[in-house]
Amino acid sequence: MAERKDRPTKFSRFDADVRRRSLIEATARCLVRDGFEGASVRRICQEAGVSAGLLRHYFDGKDDLVATTYDTMAADLARITHEKLTATPGPAEARLDAFFVVSFTPEFVSEEALLAWVAFWRLIRTDRRFKEMHRRVYAAYRQDLADVLAEIAADRGLRINPRLAALSLTGLIDGLWLELSLDPTAFTPEEAIDVCRNWVDSFMGRRPVGHFDADVSGEADG
Repeated sequence: MAERKDRPTKFSRFDADVRRRSLIEATARCLVRDGFEGASVRRICQEAGVSAGLLRHYFDGKDDLVATTYDTMAADLARITHEKLTATPGPAEARLDAFFVVSFTPEFVSEEALLAWVAFWRLIRTDRRFKEMHRRVYAAYRQDLADVLAEIAADRGLRINPRLAALSLTGLIDGLWLELSLDPTAFTPEEAIDVCRNWVDSFMGRRPVGHFDADVSGEADG
């Protein structure tokens, strides 16, 4: 009787997900260290400890892998933001405060994170695929902020333009994040959180003027 040979073990979906994720994480590290031009297929594969053939099995080359890396990082950020703004127990102000706190944790504020985003920002300006992903992710992010700000305004008996309020707050948060990432000695994460909290109190503590007044703008963004 012929000796029985065991069939090769097929990779599970879990194995595939782990390998894809390891390539994505390796790509992010290479972008931070080497920039887009320096993050070659060879370096990414060395960083991930896999062969170039495995990379081509999961992705259509470097551009596809970098695009997937951006989409993954942006989606992770959007997921955390959405959870804090919609799923945190308590009133709208508590949910917004939880979002402020997580926005300035070391996971998001670091030189490494900044360098990765800088590499992506360059591609957003020149690559249509990146531009469309950026527009989609940040539109959802601003909408989550607009919704919670509208809820806070309603609780305080105010009428605001939620879209422009969210745009204003997004600019404040992004500016604080950028400066803190560039120079961690400029101010502390706690001070950045206090600035955001004070923005809410100042904005919501009086009737908005100009385009931020829903009556003047003629919009009913929600």
